[in-house]
Amino acid sequence: MTRKITISSLARGSFLGLLFLFTPFAIANENDDSNIIALKAVSSAFRKVAKEVTPSVVTIETSWEVDSSQKNAPHPFFRYFGPQDMPTQKGAGSGVIFDKAGHIITNSHVIDGASKIEVVMNDDSRYEAELVGHDPKTDLALLKIEAKDLIPAIYGNSDTVEVGDWAIAIGNPLGFSQSVTVGIISAKGRHGLRRASDMAYEDFIQTDASINQGNSGGPLCNIDSEVIGINSMIASQSGGSQGLGFTIPINMAVHIINQLINDGEIQRGFLGVQIDDISKSLASQFDYDSTKGAFINEVLPDSPAALAGLESGDIIIKINDKEITNSHDLRNIVSQNSPGEKVALEVFRNGRSTETSVTLGTLDVFGRDSSLLGMSLREINEEEAALYRTSSGLLITEIRADSPAANAGLQVNMVIASVDRKSINSLEEFRLAVVKSTKGVDKDVLLYIKTPNSAFFIVLEK
Repeated sequence: MTRKITISSLARGSFLGLLFLFTPFAIANENDDSNIIALKAVSSAFRKVAKEVTPSVVTIETSWEVDSSQKNAPHPFFRYFGPQDMPTQKGAGSGVIFDKAGHIITNSHVIDGASKIEVVMNDDSRYEAELVGHDPKTDLALLKIEAKDLIPAIYGNSDTVEVGDWAIAIGNPLGFSQSVTVGIISAKGRHGLRRASDMAYEDFIQTDASINQGNSGGPLCNIDSEVIGINSMIASQSGGSQGLGFTIPINMAVHIINQLINDGEIQRGFLGVQIDDISKSLASQFDYDSTKGAFINEVLPDSPAALAGLESGDIIIKINDKEITNSHDLRNIVSQNSPGEKVALEVFRNGRSTETSVTLGTLDVFGRDSSLLGMSLREINEEEAALYRTSSGLLITEIRADSPAANAGLQVNMVIASVDRKSINSLEEFRLAVVKSTKGVDKDVLLYIKTPNSAFFIVLEK
């Protein structure tokens, strides 16, 4: 009979693996003091990690309103964890202190739908938390409490993590706060664990360190007491820990958290390509001797990729000197660059690799380039310049329904002569001007519009 494997938020690991590792060694040499000394050294290393990191680990307690029509409807918390032996209006997870200002990292699914969030510290003191922001696409959330003498964790570099490294998980599994479990890094770059409709960004570190329900949002640490990931999911046949835990790399997490602190929202870079992995048969058809990279199926019109001259059939090998293993690599790396940032690409085309650069646009909630505000544009020609009484500008050729442009009343065949009172001569200038404007204090965009018979200013709210 086939057994179903389910993916649920928060995982598992076991000290038993450590015992298995050392037991034959210890039995064969039970009188050898040097072996005892070696074991004590390992124990001392784990003890040091626990002592240094646990003051930075917190318990997250949530509650939410349940009316009579929702009594039997599961809270989003249970979509990850399954049925719980607790009142349906309560939830619990873990978190880790980010800075002395009171910012705390946890998972988005831990606080999803909560009407009240409380943070319980290592010393059992309790604080009501404010939700600064959250990002369901990476399953990260940022809380803030008003507290003194906080001890932030030390954050490492998840890019340097290797399979086989020690991994130490700390959190609140099944309500047992400040639990410490040990394992190793089992794999890197795991993806495809969540529903395709979630449009999630996944680059999970896999570990066999015991992670269970309630570990969500807690840290995974290395042997140097540095946080290398935020625990998020498990794969399980039973709903409990089976040694398949998945952690959000801390480099990805810190990028998201810093945006929430500084901007209060997430802005992701947009390249404008439809991509896929490369099979051996596809590679041979394009005279490419590898399966590493991201294959471009389509370049979207008016996108940064189109402006940079990328074409269907190109293979992106590197971005900013980082090797692209597959399409997920490219998607994750692009998303972690800021809109308006110029990135260097190495591209394989027609039997050889070439280098180019692309200035990224802004990815909106629909997965399109919001730095164009929902429009397709092109440069005007001399005849149109005379008709619209302007020496520069962009002609609106298409407007997407429910976009900022449509909501502001813009129409096809209008000309945008300037953005924030600066003349626009190209699509790239327009994109950069809009990105700059939406990062400002008011985040609105001032456009100067011309028609054959009139001219006027219009303000687009982001």
